[in-house]
Amino acid sequence: MRQLTPALISIVMLSASTALAGPEEAKVHFERGAQAYKEARYEEAIEGFSKAYAEDPKPILLYNIAQAYERLGDTANALRAYRDFLREGPSDEDREVIDKRIHNLEKRLQSRGLQQLSVFASPTGARVFVDGKQVGEAPWTGELAPGRHRIRVEHEGYGTYERELLLGPDRAQDMDVTLKADGAVSPTPAPGPQADTGTEPTISVWTWTALGVTTAALATSVVFELSRQGAESDAEDASTQLAYQDAYSSMESRQTASRIFLGLGAVAAVASGVLLYLDLNRDSDTKVGFACAPGQCGAFAGGRF
Repeated sequence: MRQLTPALISIVMLSASTALAGPEEAKVHFERGAQAYKEARYEEAIEGFSKAYAEDPKPILLYNIAQAYERLGDTANALRAYRDFLREGPSDEDREVIDKRIHNLEKRLQSRGLQQLSVFASPTGARVFVDGKQVGEAPWTGELAPGRHRIRVEHEGYGTYERELLLGPDRAQDMDVTLKADGAVSPTPAPGPQADTGTEPTISVWTWTALGVTTAALATSVVFELSRQGAESDAEDASTQLAYQDAYSSMESRQTASRIFLGLGAVAAVASGVLLYLDLNRDSDTKVGFACAPGQCGAFAGGRF
């Protein structure tokens, strides 16, 4: 494409021979547009440049169109044309100048409580809806009040795209959408034996560990309880006060140990039950864990059941 220079940024008068080297019809429209611009007939200039662009889409014509709209005081269309020109990839030097012009126009729209949104879609020609109302076909550019808007894009033979978009108050925004063709759904297989897909529920190692802890803790609790009962019998049969105290102390310590392991077994049983539930319901996103700290143990769980 033709590159602009800072000196050319401030004017639009370029000769047809240097600006366009395409179809003859495009040159004719360009010359008419350039002459109209010289004479401050900006609407006719826009018409000439637009027809030239339709015949031979040179990016410089978008710049010329933007200049004419800006002279007319048409902020929205000037911003649209400058943004279209910027998408064509001008030089870095030109981009900096065009960015400043765009920013000034965005500020003018902002002062009116509006901002610009462009919606591009593949395939082109898709219908664009804003907040439930059809506003045009992609590519579409329009001005909206800043804030949240529901954008829907649809095209016959393609899926529908819909999302909520937050349009900021100070910058124009682009939205690019690629629609997927309908009919991409796989055919339903005929009824028959299902092959093993390897997705059957399996018991995780953590579940087996929790079950093992539950069994061991409860078994240990039973052992200490039996031992406690033996110590209690020894205390009852003690012939001296000293023997009674020894047997009684032993009974209390074994009772405490039995209760600790019983509590640990209960916690482990709850944890193993939750883990087993999750193993059999893989779609859950619940997080579960089991941990011990000095003097206590516990299970934790969170998420959505």
